[in-house]
Amino acid sequence: MLNTWLKQIVELSESRKKKSCAAVAFFCSAARFVMSTDVVSSADERRAGLLDALGRIRHLKDSKLENQRASAQLLVAIEATLLERAATDSQHAEPGPTQYLLAIESLLNSENTNADILASSIYLLSIVLPYVTPGVVRAKSHALLSAVAVPLAEPHGASENMNARLRASLSVVETLLSIVPVQERATLERERTWLTVWDLVLNLCMDARPKVRRRAHEVVAHILGLPTWEHAHPYAERTMAWAARTLHSVAAARGVSSTKASHKVEFDKQQGKAKHARSAAAERQKQAADGAASTGIWVCALLQTILPLVPMASTTPLVHELLTLPALQNPYLTVSVYDVFAVLFRTPRTEASLDVSAPVQRDVTLLCHTLDALQSNVPAHTDLQILPAYLNVLESCMVAYSAADIETAWSLTPALWSSTLQLALSASSDASRSSADVRMAGRKLLQALARYCIPDHAVAQALTSEDALFAHMIRSLRDALGKHALRYTHTRSDILHILASMLRRLRYPLENGGVPPAEPLLMSAVEDVAALRVQRNFDARPDADAVLGAAISVCGPRAFLKHLPLDLLDQHGRPNTQGGAGGARGRAWLLPLLREHISNTELAHFVEELVPLSEALFEARVRAEQPTDGSAPRPVEVKVMEALIEQIWVCFPGYCDLCRDIDMALTPAVLELLVNVLRTQSALRPAILKGLQLLVQRTESVIASQVPSAQLLCQFGVDQNVGRRFLEHLRAMSGVLLASLFQLLTELPAQSRGYVMECVATYLAILDAPSIAKTFAKVAHMLQQALATYHPSAHVPTPGKPEPNSPRYVPPVPHTMLDLFIVLVPYVHGADAASLFDACMHVLQVDDSGLQKKAYRALSRLLDGKDAAALRARVGCAALMSRYLELDVPPGAVRDRLALFRTLVPHMPDDDLGTLAALVPEAVLGTKEANQGAREEAYALLVDMGHRMARGGRINRAQAGTDVQDIVAASVPEYVMMVAAGLAGASPRMIGASITALARLLYEFHRALPDDMLTELLTTMLVYLESTNREIVKASLGFCKVATLSLSPQQIEQVLPSLVPALLQIRHVHKNHFKAQVRHLMERLLRRFGEKAVSAHVDPENQRLIANIRKRKERAKRRRSHADGGEDETEPIARSGGMDAFEDALYGSDSDDSDEEEEEDAAVPRRSRHREDDTYLLEDDDAPMDLLDEAAVGAIRTNVRHKARRQPGQEAKSFETDESGRMRISENDHDADQDAEPSSAASQAGRAYMEREMGVDGLTFRGRGGSVKFNKNNKRTRANERMDDEDEEESNGSNALPRQKKKRGKQAIGSEFKARRAEGDVQKGGMSPYAYVPLSAVAGKRNAKKASSLAITGKRRKAT
Repeated sequence: MLNTWLKQIVELSESRKKKSCAAVAFFCSAARFVMSTDVVSSADERRAGLLDALGRIRHLKDSKLENQRASAQLLVAIEATLLERAATDSQHAEPGPTQYLLAIESLLNSENTNADILASSIYLLSIVLPYVTPGVVRAKSHALLSAVAVPLAEPHGASENMNARLRASLSVVETLLSIVPVQERATLERERTWLTVWDLVLNLCMDARPKVRRRAHEVVAHILGLPTWEHAHPYAERTMAWAARTLHSVAAARGVSSTKASHKVEFDKQQGKAKHARSAAAERQKQAADGAASTGIWVCALLQTILPLVPMASTTPLVHELLTLPALQNPYLTVSVYDVFAVLFRTPRTEASLDVSAPVQRDVTLLCHTLDALQSNVPAHTDLQILPAYLNVLESCMVAYSAADIETAWSLTPALWSSTLQLALSASSDASRSSADVRMAGRKLLQALARYCIPDHAVAQALTSEDALFAHMIRSLRDALGKHALRYTHTRSDILHILASMLRRLRYPLENGGVPPAEPLLMSAVEDVAALRVQRNFDARPDADAVLGAAISVCGPRAFLKHLPLDLLDQHGRPNTQGGAGGARGRAWLLPLLREHISNTELAHFVEELVPLSEALFEARVRAEQPTDGSAPRPVEVKVMEALIEQIWVCFPGYCDLCRDIDMALTPAVLELLVNVLRTQSALRPAILKGLQLLVQRTESVIASQVPSAQLLCQFGVDQNVGRRFLEHLRAMSGVLLASLFQLLTELPAQSRGYVMECVATYLAILDAPSIAKTFAKVAHMLQQALATYHPSAHVPTPGKPEPNSPRYVPPVPHTMLDLFIVLVPYVHGADAASLFDACMHVLQVDDSGLQKKAYRALSRLLDGKDAAALRARVGCAALMSRYLELDVPPGAVRDRLALFRTLVPHMPDDDLGTLAALVPEAVLGTKEANQGAREEAYALLVDMGHRMARGGRINRAQAGTDVQDIVAASVPEYVMMVAAGLAGASPRMIGASITALARLLYEFHRALPDDMLTELLTTMLVYLESTNREIVKASLGFCKVATLSLSPQQIEQVLPSLVPALLQIRHVHKNHFKAQVRHLMERLLRRFGEKAVSAHVDPENQRLIANIRKRKERAKRRRSHADGGEDETEPIARSGGMDAFEDALYGSDSDDSDEEEEEDAAVPRRSRHREDDTYLLEDDDAPMDLLDEAAVGAIRTNVRHKARRQPGQEAKSFETDESGRMRISENDHDADQDAEPSSAASQAGRAYMEREMGVDGLTFRGRGGSVKFNKNNKRTRANERMDDEDEEESNGSNALPRQKKKRGKQAIGSEFKARRAEGDVQKGGMSPYAYVPLSAVAGKRNAKKASSLAITGKRRKAT
């Protein structure tokens, strides 16, 4: 078959050579057009994408499915023809998308092509066309449309694979229409070819075959929703008109087709398909065309996807046809129609090109007509199928109606409210009791009515009269929770959600300065909800909490707590657990709700109510801890009081969030109280500091808001002018606050200063310039005084005091002042910035690594800020660099020191680039730092230096400390030679660091390096691969890996004869220490150059390694194919964030057996150890923990780990099954060996994973942001490195380490007589089972003489 098709293609090309010279010329010019007009990278991407797509088809040439095999074989024949033409004609380039397109077009235009080849050609065309240049596709669009229009016009042709041919044709049409520019709108509207093809696509939208119909729906939705047309495609109105005509025909036929089936479809078991399948499909299609209800359902399904994509005006004729369909009494069709209405009225549209007033008026009329039709055709309360869709359509209509005319919508709301309550939520409705979908749809409808359909005048009437319509609506909700609760028990959760929506609707007061309407209208209902929530068997606590949270947010905590006070203490000052004078228990469970929902309220309420309450609780705590009546201390009560105090103070940030009375509530006395709490109560410190920050941040956001002032005052009670007044008040109070925070910093440990520093930075940002200067002068003076008497040796920790790394260690005063310097950097300018710079330079002379680290950090931020240019000009970049290089490097300051160098390198003058040469050794050694941040800064510094060298300049080598007195031009190759000088270092650490630095530079600048330098670098690395030092070998392997990824195949191929043997000898010299890295690098080489090219340089001794890699690859491919249901290739999994491209290239792994490792790692559970924090409080999922409840003490639990239960059929999974599903048990050793192979592979994958995790050269991606962490070189990791897997032993052959002999287990007596197929015993060698058993086998060699005293069981005989 393949040869026939190939011959046919060749004959076609030969026969048309004379007639189609113009076509051949176009073939060549089109190929050159692609290469000349497109960007090279874009052309390469298109070619790569096409080859990847065709690769998924090519491997199916031996498939058992005819349609797959035919397409794959045709592709192979086309490629053979293209390659033959490219070999014979030098003008033909390598086959690309355009060449494939022209080859397929020649098949489509041929008159001798049969139907099967034509179907495969269209399928290949649908694959190739998206990768062809749009200009070429537009030039060939008419010819291609004519080719695909034939199957679209005859959807029920005689071809065996007509369905696949139709779907491929639709894909071609989709590609052709998607590339038509907006400027050619007239072409789509007038040319008959395009219009005919679109009509054919619309006809397929009601095809009886699901796959064809779904593909047609996708094409229509994609074309109408193209972003370039902005929802105004020229075929939108044509599509809506077609849909209206189709629905009209369905309504006219009453949903019943006049075509009757001629015969019943039967299934032919021998042929494996239905009898008369084509005729049956044609009859189904004829019934659909005659107006069957199924046609209306299919059209409605299409409309649901395309209505948001078409102009609103084009949907007007469609609505009238849709309203006639529910009368047909077809439930499925009715549901589809209601779903279309829901989408139609829910979708927002922006039509800048249309008139605004006319569509709105026309839409109001349409909505009114639709609502009248819906209310006149209400489904029965027993209709579970139609009611959800009906209620959804009412919701969409009412929301759209309220947006167009809220007064008319309000006139319909009360009646619709009561009817929906009865129909969807009352127990009198069968649908409400039986269907959760009905209840959910009813709840959404009532929520929409509460949010959008209630005007302000209706709310005002409800405030003044209890007989108002809106008051009746509220009363119905209260009755559903109280008087008529039995009828709404099953929908109590829905009623609570509706009440929460009603609260949010009544959030804003009707007049500025007034109270929210929710307080007088709904707080009584909120009290009922709170009473229900504390009932023991109440099952809707999360929904009740939503109502209470909405009430807190809407009415504010003052009004809420007025109706529902906390009552935490009784009249005797004890926890109110039994009820106070009014009989109500304390509502400590409200505190978490207050914390979550308080915002935009009065800070004075916290000061007046909650602060005294916390003081009373603190006094109660003292009385419980130290009773004055002589009773025993109550530690449980002490803990409860502490928790309550903390829960009260965590509400403080909510009070500060968009506070309305900052200038009135935040008095000096209140600020003093806050400062005292900050200094004395460490547990409350984060909440207070967060609240103080929010006071500034929210005020600044109000000032910067672009919303009109009147709207801000109405919604939030503050506007821009009020915000400026608040900010001035905060600025006046900030001096006292900052002084207190500075004092607090000197008392806190280093690890507890984060919140304080953030708060200090927030208040420094609002100070004016004189205040900043005054603050800086004060901090500088304190630093100068502290440094005058500071001796680092005097602060060595003494026994009994915290060590510097301890969480309780308080740093000396100079450390604290430098922390303040770092915070002050963004706000000091001019002379103050110069003074800060000089102070930090002075600190660098102090012999204290901690101080130097902070000084380097402050300097790096100064030289990267607004005054950086002035500071650099004041001293000079080269002078600064020289001064810093003269200083010693403290151990903990490497990261900040390198960051400082990064700020200077881009600004180095052209004449002083020689100074960078002295910086190179420090940057290179930084790549070997243990600190991850220091390594990252070192890599970044190396790259920045390379970019600075690439900009040009002059390098005076004398500045680098060398004896050479010459000046060379700065360039990337010169910079690489400076880094490569480290290869002559005396220590392996320096050599390894230099190799790692060169790998980073190679990855970044390989395009800027000449070929001879690249070859020299590679050759040098091959020499270092033979080193006996593991650190050097490890760095060299990393360089080779980066080179194989970055350099071109031609450059790597030159050193391949030396690279492969050098890699293989590492495994023997270092005793498999780098076996994983070597194997992975070999896999990359095999994948890039092929097995033939690599194996040619592998000695016979290591040929088994190549075979082992191939076996692993095939095994992983089979596993992926099995997991993906037949797909041979899968998309690569993107590694988690945090790794840059270089780290991914150096340490990442796309090994073929990585999937096995991940699967095995996921399959093996990790052991978990019992920890102290396994003790926890058992909470009710529906309620916050009530710490006043006596049962809180009994809620303490500890984790109890149970053994996993055996799953049903767990053991049966280990047996194989045949095609019929019966279990198959292996009968010979060969099967057993085959069965054992996957387990061996699994163990190899697991050991490879453990090797990567635990090896000396292992690494993990568990650092910050998912970056690299190296393992330690300790005894355990070295021991794990010595373990080899079985595959490696086989591949090494005689060089493998000798296996340790396994201990021989005991063998049961007579096991040689056991049958293999059954459970009995058989004769062996003419001897019956147990006819002769040597007792020496029981007694052993040493006790063979005592065998006579043994019984057959091996036990000693009893003495007689």
